[in-house]
Amino acid sequence: MSLTERAWPLVGALLVLCAGATGARAQSGTLIGTVVDGSGGAVVAASVTVEAAGSALSATTDTNGRFVITGVPAGRIHVAVEKPLFERGEVDVEAGVGGEVRVVLTPAGIREAITVTSAIVDAMSSDAYGSAQTIVSAEQVASLNAVDLASALRRTPGVTISRFNPVGAFGGTEGGAVYVRGLGASRPGSEIKSYVDGVPFYMAVWGHPLLDLLPVNAVDRITVFKGPQPQTYGNTFSAIDLATRRARGEGSTMRLKLSGGSFGTVVEQADVTGRHGAWDFAVAQGFARSNGHRAGAYGRLSNVLARAGRQLSPH
Repeated sequence: MSLTERAWPLVGALLVLCAGATGARAQSGTLIGTVVDGSGGAVVAASVTVEAAGSALSATTDTNGRFVITGVPAGRIHVAVEKPLFERGEVDVEAGVGGEVRVVLTPAGIREAITVTSAIVDAMSSDAYGSAQTIVSAEQVASLNAVDLASALRRTPGVTISRFNPVGAFGGTEGGAVYVRGLGASRPGSEIKSYVDGVPFYMAVWGHPLLDLLPVNAVDRITVFKGPQPQTYGNTFSAIDLATRRARGEGSTMRLKLSGGSFGTVVEQADVTGRHGAWDFAVAQGFARSNGHRAGAYGRLSNVLARAGRQLSPH
């Protein structure tokens, strides 16, 4: 066999290898694209993933929103783009046919959960006569850690209280006060009337409310009427109505609370409510004591309230 005859198989083998290499190069390429938002602005640092033939390739967009991914197999591929604050963008393209991919991302819906706890007041409203009123519920009174009714109103809009001691809001020879929109400054004064379940309650001698006479744990809600309201309470410039706790169903319920704090402060509260047939009752008792934050600020508070009622008619 001549040298020429032996060379032909070698040349044929080289041609086959070259053809195979050319075919391999034709099966992969480069994918170039741009990621923009709805206004056409570039989306920077977006994550781009190409899924094809069971494999995944990824890249990140630059400052112009462009990306380049090499080694992308030819044929149908799936392109997915993700970026915080945007909805996921997906598109199917034909790789190896030229041109650039353009993916438009849509801003994601913003969801914000707002939780409000321990609100200062339960409700604020006005009636047909323009009379404003604010309701403070028992839940708000508890969240304020109030030891008396005056301190339960200390954060009610339009209400100001004066006190001399941490315990006992009306201590001292001049006494404390509750002011509603500036009313109640005179000593003694009758601008503010206090009521318990709609029945007038104020000192016959001084003519003004002494709210620390009532245990705060006996109250279901406090309604502050701001301004003159003759259609409700007659001749008064402002009023505070205390609605006492009532049994919600048949039977009896008892509550007891003990707490302590700085300056030798001790608070004890107990109450019982019940309903048996046509009769319902409530008994509440409170005690508080504190040495105070300064000399001469010692205070001691003891109070009790009892109420009984009978339903005369189911209507």
